[in-house]
Amino acid sequence: MFRVAVTITDGVALRLDVHDAGDDLPQVHEAAEDDERGRGLLLVATLADDWGTARRDGPGKIVWAVFRALAADATF
Repeated sequence: MFRVAVTITDGVALRLDVHDAGDDLPQVHEAAEDDERGRGLLLVATLADDWGTARRDGPGKIVWAVFRALAADATF
């Protein structure tokens, strides 16, 4: 099972939660130039203002990322 949830917090940040049934916690690593996989979490860590993982009820985990607006008066 795979699920994505998007919420806006305080009107200035977007939070993205990705739920999956895998129990292994992801780790950022640098892929070799010819690797076809392995860059997703590196992109998240580079672009997000904050990110992390959490356990969920039942099997699996949540990988979350927060993206803050650049201007204090920005709206989504």
